[in-house]
Amino acid sequence: SKFNLVEDCSVCIQDKKRKARILRDDPEAQKALEGKLDKVEVNTSALENTSAVVARNIPPHNASATNPSEAYPIEQIIENGEWSSLQDVYWLLQEEAGAATDGYPAFVRNRLYRLRDNKDETEKETAAGILTFITHLIKFKDVNSMVGLESARSHRFPPTIREKCNRLFKDSETSRLPDDKINLLISYVLVLTLHVDKFKTDFEDIAKDLRMSSVDLRKHFENLGCKFAVENSIRVATLPVPLKFPQIMRRRTKRR
Repeated sequence: SKFNLVEDCSVCIQDKKRKARILRDDPEAQKALEGKLDKVEVNTSALENTSAVVARNIPPHNASATNPSEAYPIEQIIENGEWSSLQDVYWLLQEEAGAATDGYPAFVRNRLYRLRDNKDETEKETAAGILTFITHLIKFKDVNSMVGLESARSHRFPPTIREKCNRLFKDSETSRLPDDKINLLISYVLVLTLHVDKFKTDFEDIAKDLRMSSVDLRKHFENLGCKFAVENSIRVATLPVPLKFPQIMRRRTKRR
């Protein structure tokens, strides 16, 4: 009945008031509640940070780095055991300057002359390994797409690199690369180009290799924390540190 409903509501309100008085008069109970609230705030903050990482969809990074080379540490992108599988470009450098390079992306071909002139053998071998990995990433993207399939069909992937690419960029439920995985692969490629070009890169050639416009590629650079400058009439992407990412826009859920 209506009378019973009103009576139940009255009892409920009185019960809440009684609990509030007990909480106010009991310091231990209040402290326990504050602890729970703090935990909720911390958990909410952690959730926001996690959401930001997922939404940004970029390689492992250190946002507070004071040196660009530490912002996206190369050792977290290429593991120690993988370097031995990334020797292709280094062996190419040992051949004559006119050796066939048609199978390599334009970005890689356009950096070979600089590597040949480098007298630091360790630096040369590292850069060559990165260029080889860039080649594999681009070919992996092509071989899993309708547009670039023909150009990458005969490309040979070392087993460790193929496994890594499958693990990072492929959803086991489908033969195609999901959009978020393609974006992640592009981010990996761009970070590697920054390492090769000492964090000031002309991205016209890598845009063509990725079959993208320079305008679209800029958005990916910006998502990594990059800025842009013009040097000798050429637009280049740079990586200021510490990293400052663009704000992630979150969709508002409609109220029902």
